[in-house]
Amino acid sequence: MIGTISRRQAGPRPRRRWRRVVAVAVLVGLTWMSLSYARALTYPGSAPWSDRTVEWIRANGGGRVVTAVEQWYYSHHRASAGDAHAALRRLTAPARGPAPESASASSSRGRAELPATVQSPVAHPAAGEGIWQPVGPAPSGRPALETTVFQPNADDPNMVVGAAWMDTRALRATLVAGTVVPGGSGWAWHSEVPPAERSHLVAAFNSGFKFQDTRGGYYAEGRTAVPLVDGQASFVVMADGTATVADWGRDVRMGPSVRAVRQSLHLIVDHGRPADDLTSNVQGDYGTRRQQLQYTWRSGVGSDGHGGLVYVAGAGLDLRTLASAMVDAGVVRGMQLDIHDGKSTFNLFRPDPGVAGGAVGTKLMPNMQRPASRYLQPDQRDFVAMTVR
Repeated sequence: MIGTISRRQAGPRPRRRWRRVVAVAVLVGLTWMSLSYARALTYPGSAPWSDRTVEWIRANGGGRVVTAVEQWYYSHHRASAGDAHAALRRLTAPARGPAPESASASSSRGRAELPATVQSPVAHPAAGEGIWQPVGPAPSGRPALETTVFQPNADDPNMVVGAAWMDTRALRATLVAGTVVPGGSGWAWHSEVPPAERSHLVAAFNSGFKFQDTRGGYYAEGRTAVPLVDGQASFVVMADGTATVADWGRDVRMGPSVRAVRQSLHLIVDHGRPADDLTSNVQGDYGTRRQQLQYTWRSGVGSDGHGGLVYVAGAGLDLRTLASAMVDAGVVRGMQLDIHDGKSTFNLFRPDPGVAGGAVGTKLMPNMQRPASRYLQPDQRDFVAMTVR
Protein backbone atom coordinates (compact mmCIF):
# COMPACT_ATOMS: atom_id res chain seq x y z
CA MET A 1 0.00 0.00 0.00
CA ILE A 2 2.80 2.34 0.90
CA GLY A 3 4.60 1.44 -2.34
CA THR A 4 1.44 2.11 -4.34
CA ILE A 5 0.97 5.56 -2.78
CA SER A 6 4.59 6.42 -3.48
CA ARG A 7 4.23 5.58 -7.16
CA ARG A 8 1.06 7.69 -7.39
CA GLN A 9 2.79 10.60 -5.73
CA ALA A 10 5.85 10.27 -7.98
CA GLY A 11 3.83 10.01 -11.17
CA PRO A 12 3.16 13.74 -11.90
CA ARG A 13 6.72 14.80 -11.16
CA PRO A 14 8.20 14.05 -14.66
CA ARG A 15 5.34 15.96 -16.25
CA ARG A 16 5.94 18.94 -13.99
CA ARG A 17 9.64 18.75 -14.81
CA TRP A 18 8.93 18.83 -18.54
CA ARG A 19 6.58 21.76 -18.09
CA ARG A 20 9.36 23.65 -16.35
CA VAL A 21 11.80 22.79 -19.14
CA VAL A 22 9.34 23.97 -21.78
CA ALA A 23 8.58 27.16 -19.81
CA VAL A 24 12.28 27.94 -19.44
CA ALA A 25 12.87 27.25 -23.17
CA VAL A 26 10.00 29.56 -24.13
CA LEU A 27 11.28 32.25 -21.76
CA VAL A 28 14.80 31.97 -23.20
CA GLY A 29 13.42 32.10 -26.73
CA LEU A 30 11.28 35.14 -26.01
CA THR A 31 14.20 36.86 -24.29
CA TRP A 32 16.50 36.16 -27.23
CA MET A 33 13.90 37.41 -29.70
CA SER A 34 13.33 40.56 -27.65
CA LEU A 35 17.05 41.30 -27.44
CA SER A 36 17.50 40.54 -31.15
CA TYR A 37 14.63 42.83 -32.11
CA ALA A 38 15.91 45.56 -29.78
CA ARG A 39 19.33 45.37 -31.45
CA ALA A 40 17.68 45.63 -34.86
CA LEU A 41 15.79 48.76 -33.77
CA THR A 42 18.86 50.44 -32.31
CA TYR A 43 21.58 49.36 -34.77
CA PRO A 44 23.44 52.37 -36.29
CA GLY A 45 21.79 53.78 -39.39
CA SER A 46 18.89 56.01 -40.33
CA ALA A 47 16.36 53.34 -41.37
CA PRO A 48 12.85 53.86 -39.86
CA TRP A 49 11.47 51.34 -37.38
CA SER A 50 9.09 49.87 -39.98
CA ASP A 51 11.96 48.97 -42.33
CA ARG A 52 14.00 47.61 -39.43
CA THR A 53 11.07 45.44 -38.33
CA VAL A 54 10.52 43.98 -41.79
CA GLU A 55 14.22 43.26 -42.26
CA TRP A 56 14.37 41.65 -38.80
CA ILE A 57 11.48 39.36 -39.67
CA ARG A 58 13.20 38.42 -42.94
CA ALA A 59 16.48 37.69 -41.18
CA ASN A 60 14.77 35.44 -38.62
CA GLY A 61 13.03 33.00 -40.89
CA GLY A 62 10.04 35.10 -41.92
CA GLY A 63 11.15 35.92 -45.46
CA ARG A 64 8.35 33.94 -47.13
CA VAL A 65 5.73 35.59 -44.95
CA VAL A 66 7.04 39.08 -45.73
CA THR A 67 7.20 38.28 -49.45
CA ALA A 68 3.63 36.95 -49.43
CA VAL A 69 2.33 40.05 -47.64
CA GLU A 70 4.22 42.35 -50.02
CA GLN A 71 2.92 40.39 -52.99
CA TRP A 72 -0.66 40.86 -51.90
CA TYR A 73 -0.35 44.47 -50.78
CA TYR A 74 1.55 45.91 -53.75
CA SER A 75 -0.61 44.01 -56.22
CA HIS A 76 -3.82 45.52 -54.81
CA HIS A 77 -2.80 48.99 -53.60
CA ARG A 78 -1.65 51.64 -56.02
CA ALA A 79 -0.75 55.30 -55.70
CA SER A 80 -3.76 57.55 -56.19
CA ALA A 81 -4.01 59.79 -59.22
CA GLY A 82 -4.31 62.79 -56.89
CA ASP A 83 -0.95 62.02 -55.28
CA ALA A 84 0.68 61.47 -58.65
CA HIS A 85 -0.66 64.70 -60.14
CA ALA A 86 0.32 66.68 -57.03
CA ALA A 87 3.86 65.39 -57.40
CA LEU A 88 3.81 66.28 -61.09
CA ARG A 89 2.65 69.84 -60.41
CA ARG A 90 5.30 70.38 -57.76
CA LEU A 91 8.08 68.92 -59.87
CA THR A 92 7.26 71.10 -62.85
CA ALA A 93 7.05 74.30 -60.79
CA PRO A 94 9.58 76.96 -61.86
CA ALA A 95 11.75 76.83 -58.75
CA ARG A 96 12.67 73.47 -57.31
CA GLY A 97 15.93 72.27 -55.82
CA PRO A 98 19.28 74.04 -55.88
CA ALA A 99 19.49 76.74 -58.56
CA PRO A 100 21.97 76.53 -61.44
CA GLU A 101 25.28 78.22 -60.73
CA SER A 102 25.67 79.52 -64.24
CA ALA A 103 23.20 81.37 -66.45
CA SER A 104 24.82 79.76 -69.47
CA ALA A 105 23.41 76.43 -68.25
CA SER A 106 19.81 77.58 -68.52
CA SER A 107 18.91 75.29 -71.41
CA SER A 108 20.10 71.85 -72.47
CA ARG A 109 18.06 71.46 -75.64
CA GLY A 110 20.01 70.87 -78.81
CA ARG A 111 23.32 70.19 -77.06
CA ALA A 112 24.99 66.97 -78.14
CA GLU A 113 26.63 66.45 -74.75
CA LEU A 114 23.31 66.35 -72.92
CA PRO A 115 20.38 63.93 -72.97
CA ALA A 116 17.71 64.27 -75.62
CA THR A 117 14.47 65.81 -74.37
CA VAL A 118 12.10 63.15 -73.09
CA GLN A 119 9.06 63.10 -75.34
CA SER A 120 5.97 63.22 -73.17
CA PRO A 121 3.62 60.28 -73.79
CA VAL A 122 0.58 62.33 -72.78
CA ALA A 123 -1.51 64.35 -75.22
CA HIS A 124 -1.59 67.50 -73.05
CA PRO A 125 1.55 67.50 -70.88
CA ALA A 126 1.87 69.78 -67.89
CA ALA A 127 4.14 72.78 -68.29
CA GLY A 128 7.73 71.60 -68.03
CA GLU A 129 6.88 67.90 -68.22
CA GLY A 130 9.56 65.92 -70.04
CA ILE A 131 11.94 68.88 -70.33
CA TRP A 132 15.41 68.47 -68.85
CA GLN A 133 16.23 71.37 -66.54
CA PRO A 134 19.77 72.06 -65.25
CA VAL A 135 20.26 71.91 -61.49
CA GLY A 136 23.39 72.68 -59.50
CA PRO A 137 26.93 73.22 -60.79
CA ALA A 138 27.84 73.86 -64.41
CA PRO A 139 31.57 73.26 -64.87
CA SER A 140 32.92 74.95 -68.00
CA GLY A 141 29.43 76.37 -68.62
CA ARG A 142 27.90 72.93 -69.19
CA PRO A 143 25.29 71.50 -66.77
CA ALA A 144 26.57 68.52 -64.82
CA LEU A 145 23.13 67.45 -63.55
CA GLU A 146 19.64 67.82 -65.02
CA THR A 147 16.23 66.66 -63.87
CA THR A 148 12.83 66.12 -65.40
CA VAL A 149 9.47 64.51 -64.66
CA PHE A 150 6.95 62.80 -66.89
CA GLN A 151 4.13 60.26 -67.04
CA PRO A 152 5.51 57.07 -68.60
CA ASN A 153 2.17 55.48 -69.43
CA ALA A 154 -0.53 57.53 -71.17
CA ASP A 155 -3.13 54.93 -70.17
CA ASP A 156 -2.36 55.14 -66.46
CA PRO A 157 -2.41 58.64 -64.89
CA ASN A 158 -1.35 57.14 -61.54
CA MET A 159 2.21 56.74 -62.78
CA VAL A 160 4.64 59.66 -62.56
CA VAL A 161 8.41 59.32 -62.62
CA GLY A 162 11.26 61.66 -61.83
CA ALA A 163 14.57 61.39 -63.67
CA ALA A 164 18.03 62.81 -63.09
CA TRP A 165 20.83 62.88 -65.67
CA MET A 166 24.41 63.13 -64.41
CA ASP A 167 27.54 63.84 -66.43
CA THR A 168 30.18 61.55 -64.94
CA ARG A 169 32.91 63.45 -66.77
CA ALA A 170 32.11 66.40 -64.54
CA LEU A 171 30.96 64.47 -61.46
CA ARG A 172 32.82 61.78 -59.53
CA ALA A 173 30.88 58.71 -58.35
CA THR A 174 31.62 57.06 -54.99
CA LEU A 175 30.07 53.81 -53.80
CA VAL A 176 29.48 54.12 -50.04
CA ALA A 177 29.01 51.08 -47.80
CA GLY A 178 26.15 51.02 -45.30
CA THR A 179 26.27 49.85 -41.69
CA VAL A 180 24.26 46.71 -42.56
CA VAL A 181 24.60 46.39 -46.35
CA PRO A 182 27.27 45.29 -46.99
CA GLY A 183 28.26 46.02 -43.37
CA GLY A 184 31.70 45.49 -41.91
CA SER A 185 34.22 48.03 -40.68
CA GLY A 186 37.09 49.99 -42.15
CA TRP A 187 35.22 51.62 -45.04
CA ALA A 188 36.58 55.06 -45.94
CA TRP A 189 33.29 57.02 -45.83
CA HIS A 190 31.71 55.16 -42.87
CA SER A 191 28.14 54.89 -44.26
CA GLU A 192 27.64 58.63 -44.87
CA VAL A 193 29.04 61.50 -46.90
CA PRO A 194 31.88 62.83 -44.69
CA PRO A 195 31.64 66.50 -43.67
CA ALA A 196 34.87 67.24 -45.55
CA GLU A 197 33.22 66.11 -48.82
CA ARG A 198 29.91 67.96 -48.46
CA SER A 199 31.14 71.17 -50.05
CA HIS A 200 31.55 69.12 -53.27
CA LEU A 201 28.37 67.03 -52.90
CA VAL A 202 25.82 67.35 -55.72
CA ALA A 203 23.58 64.29 -55.32
CA ALA A 204 23.24 60.90 -53.65
CA PHE A 205 20.92 58.00 -54.43
CA ASN A 206 19.93 54.54 -53.20
CA SER A 207 21.58 51.33 -54.25
CA GLY A 208 20.18 47.87 -55.01
CA PHE A 209 18.58 44.83 -53.40
CA LYS A 210 19.96 43.28 -50.22
CA PHE A 211 22.37 40.49 -51.05
CA GLN A 212 20.13 37.81 -49.55
CA ASP A 213 17.67 38.68 -52.35
CA THR A 214 20.10 38.78 -55.28
CA ARG A 215 22.96 36.65 -56.57
CA GLY A 216 25.18 39.69 -57.07
CA GLY A 217 28.13 40.99 -55.10
CA TYR A 218 29.93 44.07 -53.77
CA TYR A 219 33.50 45.26 -54.34
CA ALA A 220 35.05 48.55 -53.25
CA GLU A 221 38.26 50.01 -51.91
CA GLY A 222 40.24 46.95 -52.98
CA ARG A 223 38.15 44.48 -50.97
CA THR A 224 35.35 42.07 -51.83
CA ALA A 225 32.49 42.19 -49.33
CA VAL A 226 30.33 39.81 -51.39
CA PRO A 227 31.73 37.83 -54.37
CA LEU A 228 30.92 39.23 -57.80
CA VAL A 229 28.93 37.08 -60.23
CA ASP A 230 29.14 37.08 -64.03
CA GLY A 231 25.96 38.04 -65.85
CA GLN A 232 24.66 40.29 -63.07
CA ALA A 233 23.62 43.90 -63.62
CA SER A 234 26.41 46.01 -62.18
CA PHE A 235 26.96 49.63 -61.25
CA VAL A 236 30.67 50.05 -61.93
CA VAL A 237 32.83 52.94 -60.74
CA MET A 238 36.09 53.31 -62.62
CA ALA A 239 39.41 54.48 -61.20
CA ASP A 240 38.91 57.95 -62.69
CA GLY A 241 35.55 58.37 -60.92
CA THR A 242 33.38 57.86 -64.00
CA ALA A 243 30.63 55.27 -63.72
CA THR A 244 28.65 52.97 -65.96
CA VAL A 245 26.01 50.24 -65.77
CA ALA A 246 27.06 46.93 -67.28
CA ASP A 247 26.50 43.22 -67.61
CA TRP A 248 29.42 42.00 -65.50
CA GLY A 249 31.77 39.75 -67.43
CA ARG A 250 30.34 40.83 -70.78
CA ASP A 251 30.69 44.62 -70.77
CA VAL A 252 33.21 45.06 -67.96
CA ARG A 253 35.65 42.74 -66.20
CA MET A 254 37.77 43.14 -63.11
CA GLY A 255 41.03 45.01 -63.66
CA PRO A 256 43.10 47.92 -62.37
CA SER A 257 40.67 50.41 -63.93
CA VAL A 258 37.77 49.19 -61.73
CA ARG A 259 37.39 50.91 -58.36
CA ALA A 260 33.98 49.63 -57.19
CA VAL A 261 31.17 47.31 -58.29
CA ARG A 262 27.64 47.00 -56.93
CA GLN A 263 25.55 44.20 -58.42
CA SER A 264 21.77 43.76 -58.30
CA LEU A 265 19.76 41.22 -60.35
CA HIS A 266 19.97 41.34 -64.17
CA LEU A 267 19.84 44.25 -66.62
CA ILE A 268 16.27 45.43 -67.22
CA VAL A 269 17.37 47.60 -70.17
CA ASP A 270 19.92 46.41 -72.70
CA HIS A 271 20.84 47.76 -76.12
CA GLY A 272 18.43 50.64 -75.56
CA ARG A 273 15.28 48.54 -75.04
CA PRO A 274 13.55 46.73 -72.14
CA ALA A 275 14.61 43.14 -71.56
CA ASP A 276 12.34 40.59 -73.22
CA ASP A 277 11.36 38.57 -70.14
CA LEU A 278 10.46 41.35 -67.68
CA THR A 279 6.79 40.41 -67.54
CA SER A 280 7.29 36.65 -67.22
CA ASN A 281 10.42 36.67 -65.01
CA VAL A 282 10.56 32.90 -65.48
CA GLN A 283 14.08 32.51 -64.08
CA GLY A 284 13.60 34.97 -61.21
CA ASP A 285 16.25 37.25 -62.69
CA TYR A 286 14.39 40.36 -61.51
CA GLY A 287 13.46 39.33 -57.98
CA THR A 288 10.88 36.92 -56.60
CA ARG A 289 8.42 35.59 -59.17
CA ARG A 290 5.45 37.96 -59.71
CA GLN A 291 7.30 40.70 -57.85
CA GLN A 292 7.77 42.27 -61.27
CA LEU A 293 3.99 42.76 -61.46
CA GLN A 294 3.64 44.67 -58.19
CA TYR A 295 2.69 48.33 -58.38
CA THR A 296 5.17 49.83 -55.97
CA TRP A 297 7.95 52.38 -55.58
CA ARG A 298 10.72 51.41 -57.98
CA SER A 299 14.07 52.94 -58.83
CA GLY A 300 16.72 52.28 -61.43
CA VAL A 301 19.93 53.65 -62.88
CA GLY A 302 21.43 53.33 -66.32
CA SER A 303 24.05 54.53 -68.76
CA ASP A 304 23.19 56.67 -71.76
CA GLY A 305 26.21 55.49 -73.73
CA HIS A 306 27.81 58.95 -73.82
CA GLY A 307 29.32 59.34 -70.38
CA GLY A 308 26.06 60.04 -68.59
CA LEU A 309 24.12 58.26 -65.85
CA VAL A 310 20.33 58.42 -65.64
CA TYR A 311 18.43 57.71 -62.42
CA VAL A 312 14.65 57.08 -62.65
CA ALA A 313 12.14 56.48 -59.85
CA GLY A 314 8.43 56.66 -59.19
CA ALA A 315 5.56 55.28 -57.12
CA GLY A 316 3.04 52.72 -58.33
CA LEU A 317 5.25 51.25 -61.08
CA ASP A 318 5.52 47.69 -62.29
CA LEU A 319 8.89 46.55 -63.60
CA ARG A 320 8.04 46.86 -67.29
CA THR A 321 6.94 50.48 -66.84
CA LEU A 322 10.16 51.34 -64.98
CA ALA A 323 12.23 49.87 -67.81
CA SER A 324 10.21 51.72 -70.47
CA ALA A 325 10.57 55.00 -68.56
CA MET A 326 14.33 54.48 -68.40
CA VAL A 327 14.47 53.96 -72.16
CA ASP A 328 12.40 57.15 -72.66
CA ALA A 329 14.96 58.98 -70.51
CA GLY A 330 17.83 57.85 -72.76
CA VAL A 331 19.12 54.72 -70.97
CA VAL A 332 21.03 52.21 -73.11
CA ARG A 333 21.91 49.75 -70.31
CA GLY A 334 19.96 49.88 -67.07
CA MET A 335 19.44 48.04 -63.80
CA GLN A 336 16.70 48.05 -61.20
CA LEU A 337 17.73 49.40 -57.82
CA ASP A 338 15.81 49.04 -54.57
CA ILE A 339 12.00 48.91 -54.52
CA HIS A 340 9.06 49.42 -52.12
CA ASP A 341 8.06 52.26 -49.81
CA GLY A 342 10.88 54.24 -48.27
CA LYS A 343 13.61 52.61 -50.34
CA SER A 344 13.90 55.02 -53.31
CA THR A 345 15.90 58.14 -52.49
CA PHE A 346 17.51 60.68 -54.80
CA ASN A 347 18.57 63.86 -53.03
CA LEU A 348 20.07 66.96 -54.65
CA PHE A 349 22.48 68.87 -52.43
CA ARG A 350 23.65 72.47 -52.17
CA PRO A 351 26.65 73.22 -49.93
CA ASP A 352 25.79 75.53 -47.03
CA PRO A 353 28.38 75.95 -44.26
CA GLY A 354 25.76 77.82 -42.21
CA VAL A 355 23.68 74.69 -41.50
CA ALA A 356 24.54 71.85 -39.15
CA GLY A 357 25.09 69.23 -41.84
CA GLY A 358 27.10 71.49 -44.13
CA ALA A 359 24.67 70.96 -47.02
CA VAL A 360 20.98 71.46 -47.82
CA GLY A 361 19.14 68.60 -49.50
CA THR A 362 16.16 68.61 -51.87
CA LYS A 363 14.24 65.51 -52.94
CA LEU A 364 14.07 64.67 -56.63
CA MET A 365 10.39 63.84 -56.09
CA PRO A 366 8.50 65.40 -53.16
CA ASN A 367 6.66 62.14 -52.43
CA MET A 368 9.88 60.22 -51.79
CA GLN A 369 9.46 59.11 -48.21
CA ARG A 370 12.96 59.37 -46.73
CA PRO A 371 14.24 62.83 -45.69
CA ALA A 372 16.22 65.15 -47.93
CA SER A 373 19.06 64.93 -45.41
CA ARG A 374 19.47 61.20 -45.91
CA TYR A 375 23.11 60.22 -46.47
CA LEU A 376 24.37 63.11 -44.32
CA GLN A 377 24.25 60.71 -41.36
CA PRO A 378 25.06 56.98 -41.14
CA ASP A 379 22.73 54.83 -43.23
CA GLN A 380 22.11 51.10 -43.00
CA ARG A 381 22.12 50.63 -46.77
CA ASP A 382 24.88 51.35 -49.27
CA PHE A 383 24.42 54.25 -51.69
CA VAL A 384 26.07 56.27 -54.44
CA ALA A 385 27.33 59.83 -53.92
CA MET A 386 28.07 62.21 -56.78
CA THR A 387 30.57 64.99 -56.12
CA VAL A 388 32.06 67.74 -58.29
CA ARG A 389 35.52 66.87 -59.54
